[in-house]
Amino acid sequence: MAHSKVRMWVHVVFCTKYRRQFISPDVKPKMYELLRKELRKKKCTVDVMNGMPDHVHILLQLDASKSIASLLHQCKGASSNTINKEGWFDREFKWSVGYGTFSVSQSLVDKVRTYILNQEKHHERIKFKEEYNRLLKLHGLEPDDLED
Repeated sequence: MAHSKVRMWVHVVFCTKYRRQFISPDVKPKMYELLRKELRKKKCTVDVMNGMPDHVHILLQLDASKSIASLLHQCKGASSNTINKEGWFDREFKWSVGYGTFSVSQSLVDKVRTYILNQEKHHERIKFKEEYNRLLKLHGLEPDDLED
């Protein structure tokens, strides 16, 4: 084959440190744009991003040369550094160390996109801990012992 062709869809979920509710409606657009910018620097294409005051869901196309671990380490580190340098909050902002990433089949991209776009409605019925553990179970992973 003369050329390599790669499309890797990934659903990413990560939280603020201690699940503190930093992502208010007025901060959300600015924070999401900052995250998009960091992911673009790493040649990843963000399809959709949404979440709640304490966590973010992202559907992206992963650049084939990147590892999830290094990508998220860079994205979360650079964004929290910018947020703290610019003084967005009256206390230090941090992302949690952990994250969840889940492969998405091309045939399920629309379903995952809709799921992410409807986070606010979804969380009227379900808490983050239950949501996250359902995602883990769906992908054959052990539940996480998250604090409420």
